Amino acid sequence: MNDDRILEFMAQVSDYMRSTDRRFEQLITVMHSGFERASAQLSQLTDEVRATNQRVDTLTDEVRATNQRVDTLTDEVHGTNQRVDVLIKELGEVKVDVHDIKADAQVTNRRLSATFDQTSRLTEENTGQQTRLRQLEAEEPTNAELHRRVLALEEQMRRAS
Repeated sequence: MNDDRILEFMAQVSDYMRSTDRRFEQLITVMHSGFERASAQLSQLTDEVRATNQRVDTLTDEVRATNQRVDTLTDEVHGTNQRVDVLIKELGEVKVDVHDIKADAQVTNRRLSATFDQTSRLTEENTGQQTRLRQLEAEEPTNAELHRRVLALEEQMRRAS
């Protein structure tokens, strides 16, 4: 019976090995399927990472271009600020010049006013003298009138002496 038991034991071991072999095959199939899914997911993730890297590269290029534009605009603003500073300085100088011109204009206006006043007086005097001269020219005294004036002057001289 020993042989029968050994044969039975061997049959059981054989059944167990077949059963284990089937389970091992199932395990290999499951693992293979899992590895294929994992590989597919890794490929998909790798593709997504590549796409993300390309997008990052594109955005990095855009940021560089934007930074260059900002640098250019900053330089332009700096140049503009320098020009504004120069213009502000020149405007200050112009204000001083305008102030000086206004002061000179006030002095000139006063002088012109005095000149106009003097001219007006002289014109009035001249007009008065011209009027008097016209009157004298228009009167053309007669000899008798001149004789009477001479006598009046002589009389005034006698009284004065």
